[in-house]
Parts: sequence; structure tokens; C-alpha cells
Amino acid sequence: MESVVEFYYDRVKRHLEKIGLWEKTVRKFPPEAIKSAIKEIIIRCSMQKPPLDPEELDWESIFEKLVDHESKENFLRALEKNYEIPPMPVEERALEYAIGELEKAAAELNMRVVREEEHALIYKAKEYAEKIRTLRGKVRKLEDYIKKLEKERIELLRELGKRIEEIKKLYEELEKLKVKIVTVKFKVDCEQFTGVDGKSYGPFKAGEVAGLPEPDAAKLIEAGAAVIITPAGKLTAEEERRLEREFKGYLLRVIGRVPEEAMKEFEREISTLREAPVSFDAALRMILDLARDLAEKYAPPTVSPTVRPPEEVAPPVEVERVAPPGAPLEPMKFPRRLASSEVKAFWEVFKKRLEGMGLDPYEYMDYWIAFRDAWYSNWLAVLRAFENMIEDIRARKPVRFYPRVPPWKSARDAVLHLLATKAFTNLAQLVEALNAHGYYLDPEEIREIVKKEWVKKPRDSWLLVTPKEYLMRVLGLSPEDLPD
Repeated sequence: MESVVEFYYDRVKRHLEKIGLWEKTVRKFPPEAIKSAIKEIIIRCSMQKPPLDPEELDWESIFEKLVDHESKENFLRALEKNYEIPPMPVEERALEYAIGELEKAAAELNMRVVREEEHALIYKAKEYAEKIRTLRGKVRKLEDYIKKLEKERIELLRELGKRIEEIKKLYEELEKLKVKIVTVKFKVDCEQFTGVDGKSYGPFKAGEVAGLPEPDAAKLIEAGAAVIITPAGKLTAEEERRLEREFKGYLLRVIGRVPEEAMKEFEREISTLREAPVSFDAALRMILDLARDLAEKYAPPTVSPTVRPPEEVAPPVEVERVAPPGAPLEPMKFPRRLASSEVKAFWEVFKKRLEGMGLDPYEYMDYWIAFRDAWYSNWLAVLRAFENMIEDIRARKPVRFYPRVPPWKSARDAVLHLLATKAFTNLAQLVEALNAHGYYLDPEEIREIVKKEWVKKPRDSWLLVTPKEYLMRVLGLSPEDLPD
């Protein structure tokens, strides 16, 4: 054994001297400590089943790391942990080897007589070996159980992966089935119906614009009851904030609060409008419809409500009763919306008129908002629009929504700009829109304006974006009226 240790010691020393680590190593570990480590490694090799040839170990590489450790024991444990040397057996073979070594040593020293104390030690060693075998059997069972649990874990992970893939596919299918909202304009009256999304829609009057699920809209279009309207663009951030203000304002006026669940419904409706953009007027109508439904849902219960019979419709009021105090009945200096003081005065009149008809003014906020936000060029247009609104409510006509446009310098600009919006299907609608903005032109005057502007060179920018076929269809003109 000693000669084998010396052989590997010389081999390690030469290598460490060659790479310049010997001096550093020997300062930390004396030669006897290095030889002791070599001897223990050789013993471990001989204890393996079958014995491991020490030549199979990379002695040079192993002892390059000795200087990095604080003790021989730490060094050997690190090598064993990294599987660079064989582990020290903890079973019966180790004990047999130890006993054999003792017997050899005794033979060399002529100590063939084993004393009683040595027999006791050997007996205890065998007892410990038996306990070690028992513990090792338990360790094997635990290892088998751990392997079984690991196998089950892997199977569960695989099953979970499959379920996740199935959920992803289902989610993709649900996305495909997601209802798309499109904007249509009704050509005939339509009764209330339940859409494919489970919501109730209608009833609708001819000429009304509404957002419907695409499958329902397709059926109505195929039946000739409606036509699809391509929206001009998505709602802007400012328009969304304005819709939120109108929504909250309605709930505060009717039920005195804005429930949290109501705001969640509002966010869902806004998300739908973002995906299938509609005009601001159509979006406002949808939001107010939602607000009315939620106001009924969250309204506080009343005890024995008194039903007031409808009163007789009051006759039309005089102009002086409608106009704000001190408002001049003459053309305004420039087209504009109503000022805040004028809105307040008209609102008081609006409430009185509807209460006199036995109606709740807050139920007709969409009519009021359409009147309030319109542009007017003179006070006569304001009063006519107000009376038209009252008559529409009395006759249960749909709200009059017109394209929101900036003020024009003249009737010519108003005609050309409104035509460029392509929002009208006939001349009567265009005349009504012009009247709402204070421009009272008959159909022939409108045709003359368009024919005169058409032949000018260069042509007005509004006419450049208005198709000739559209002008001929809406205004009832011939190709001779609009020469190329």
C-alpha cells in the first residue's frame, strides 16, 4: 500500500511543480496530509464492487483543487460530491475490509490472539452493519417512492399542458364567435326583437340609426328592412369622456347616485363601441338607452306610488314664453351653439312643457341633448328647433340627429359641406338638416347652388370629395345638369 501511495504522491508532486502550484499547496497541506488523502482515495477505489483501478482517476486534475480547500476532509467531500472519486461505502463490505486490514496488521505484528475486548468491538461492528443494511433498505424504499412521485408529477404536468392547450383552443373559438356590432339605418318600422347576443333591441322607426349584432343586421339587410352604414371613424377620447359625463349625469338626476355595477356596464358598452365604431350621435343614443335601463334597475323602491293620469296636451306656447329672457329675435352675429345662460333658460321651459304633458323630462334627455348641442345661425332657428323637439316628443318621433359641423360663412358652404358628409338618402332630409341649422332653402335653390358650383374652375374642395352619382341620386339631377 505504501509503495502505491508513494507512486501517486510523486506523480501529483511533479504535476503541481510543473504548473507552479506545489509551493502554494505544500504551505497549506504538508506532504503527510497529501499522502493521507491519496491513501484514502486508493482505499475507496479498492472498496468498490468491483474494485476500481486507481489509474482510471485523473490524479493531476483532482489535486489541482486541493489548495482551494481548508482541510483534507472538505477536499474529499467536494471530490465525492462532484463524482470525481468514488464514495466511501457504508455497508458490510466496508466493515469486512476493515476487519481484514486489522487481521493483516495483527499477522504482521504476530498478534494472532484476539482479546475479549476486540471480539466485543467486532460484534458491535457487525450490529452496526446490520442496522446500516436495514436503514439502507428503508432508504431504497424512500427512493422508490420519490421516483414514483416524480413520475406522477411529470404525468400531471403533461396533463396540465394538454388542458392548457384545450383552453387556448376554446378561447380562440370564443374569440371567433364574439359578436361584432354594425351600424344600420332602418328603412321601415321594426318591432322589438332579441338579438343573437341575448339583448333586446328596438322597437325602431323608419330612418332611425342603431348598432346591431352583425348576424341580426345581415338578416334585416337581406330582407330589405335596413341598410348598413359605414361609420366615419372611431370615437375619440374626448367623445368617450363626454359619453361618460352624460351617462353619469342621467343617473344622478334620476336616482341620485352612480352605482359601481352601472359603471361596469358602461365600460362594457364603450368597449363594444370601440370595436365596432359608430357615429357619436348613435353612440350617445345607445349610452342613454343603457342609462335608462340601469336607472329602472337601481331605482330605490317606492311605497304605494301614485299614478298621475295623463293631462290634456297643452296648446303650443307663444314665442315669448320659449325664448330666454332678453334674447333678441334677430340673426346672430355668427353661427354658434347656445350659451350656458341660454341653455339654462331653455331647460326650465323644456321641463315645464313636458311636465305639462304629464311626462318626465329626464326620460327624454336624448331629445334635449340633440337640441342643446346643435349649431344655430339665428334665434328663429333656435325657436323652430325647440318647437320641433316638443312636437317630436308629443308624436313619439325619433330624435333628430344631424351631422355635427362647424359654422359656415354662407348657405352655399352649408349645402356643399352637408352633401360631402354623404349622410342623406334624399333631398327632403337635406332640407330638414339645413332648416335645423337656420338655412331655409327650398329644393330648387339647393339644386341651383350645386349646379352653379359644379361648373366653376377650380371646383370647390367639398365637391371634389362628393361623387357625381351621389349628387344626381339625392338631388334628382341629370348628367346634363352636372357636365364633366
